[in-house]
Amino acid sequence: MVYYKYRSEKGMFFMKKPFKILGIIALAAVTGFSMTACPDDKDDLPKPEFFITVTDIPSTYNGKYGVIILYTPASSEPPSALTAYSPMEKIKGTSIKVPLYNKKDDPWSGSGIYRITILIFENTATETWTYAGVTPETSITEKTTAIAWNSFSQRP
Repeated sequence: MVYYKYRSEKGMFFMKKPFKILGIIALAAVTGFSMTACPDDKDDLPKPEFFITVTDIPSTYNGKYGVIILYTPASSEPPSALTAYSPMEKIKGTSIKVPLYNKKDDPWSGSGIYRITILIFENTATETWTYAGVTPETSITEKTTAIAWNSFSQRP
C-alpha cells in the first residue's frame, strides 16, 4: 500500500510538472507578443539618412508642428506626386530639422532638384494647416539640406 501511495504521489508530481512548464511557456509567449505588438513611438520608422532643416522660422510658429513634402518640379502638387516626406516634428525656437522618408516609409536617400512644401499645424491632432509654403526648385545633394524660411512663398 505504501508503494502504491508513493507511486501515486510521484505520478501526480509528473502530471503537474508539464502543466507548470506549459503555463510558463504560455506566459512568456504572451509577454513576448505583447511587447512586439506595441513598439515605442521612436521605433515606428527606420533610422533616417537625409534631413531638411528650415531656419529663420517666425517666432509665431514656435511650438507648432511642421511637415515637409518633396516632389519633382515637373509633377503636380503633393500629395499625389510625393517623392519624400517628413513625419510631424515640433518647431523649437526658429528652426526645425526633419528626417525624410519615401512612400514606403523607408529612409529616403535621393538627390536632385525638388520643390519643397512646408505645412505647419497647431498641434498633432489638427488636420488643417495654419501655414503652407513652397520653395522654388531646390537642389538636394547633402545628407542635411538647410533652407531659409524666406525661400518659401505662402500658398493660398
